[in-house]
Order: sequence, then C-alpha cells, then structure tokens
Amino acid sequence: MKRALAIISIVGAGCFGLSGTAFATDIAVDDVQPITFEVGRFVKFVRNYDPDREVFADGALEGEGEACFEIVAVTNEGVSLKHLTGDYQPWWTTETFKAGTFNETFFTSDAYRDDHPEAGVHDQMQRELGYVDRCD
Repeated sequence: MKRALAIISIVGAGCFGLSGTAFATDIAVDDVQPITFEVGRFVKFVRNYDPDREVFADGALEGEGEACFEIVAVTNEGVSLKHLTGDYQPWWTTETFKAGTFNETFFTSDAYRDDHPEAGVHDQMQRELGYVDRCD
C-alpha cells in the first residue's frame, strides 16, 4: 500500500491527466474553503484537483465518492484516514477496496505544489475532503 501512496504523492490525489472531463462545477483554488482536520471526525471526498486546469472540480472522482473515512491522525506527514464504509476505487488502480481494507496517510501532491508552491502538507486534502455527520 505504501507504493500506492507514493503514486498519489507524485501524480496527485485529484484527476491528473483527466482534463476535458465534464464536471458540474469548477472552483478556483482560492474559492475553496479548506476544512480544519480534527481527529475522530468523518470525511468523504467531495471535490478533486485538476492540475491541467489548476482548479478543483466539484464532486469526487468516479469510484471515490462512496467511501467514508475517519480521521485517525494529523501529522506533519499528512492526514491519516481509516476507511470505514463504502467501496473505494482510487483513480490510480482498477482494484476496489472494501470497507476496512484501505487505511492511508494522504498529503498534498507534487502536482498541486507545482501549481501552488506555498501549499503545506495538508492544503490539497483540506480542499478535497469534506465533513459528514457519520459513516453509514
């Protein structure tokens, strides 16, 4: 799983290489209100970063929107998420992870940092994730 995380860090947790895909709403980076990570809160992917257009697209990528995670740690390395419910199929694999089988630390991708050199380790994920009341 660590190898998969390296792919995320290099390519980006957003829709790298998917420009031209039709999204409902594009949101300028400065217009996305970042969340503040709190251990124990529940999150889902609610938008994704498109480095080709340097915008966030409203909505999770296909395969990522059903999964719900709990924030288990916030460190200088990123935000650690525990996969609680829903199937999760990240854009970088054809494998679908069932609830409880995908737990990782997410952090700002190199692609996002190339476009936003001032970005910290949490910046991209604070804009791609959104809080939910619970994971059902």
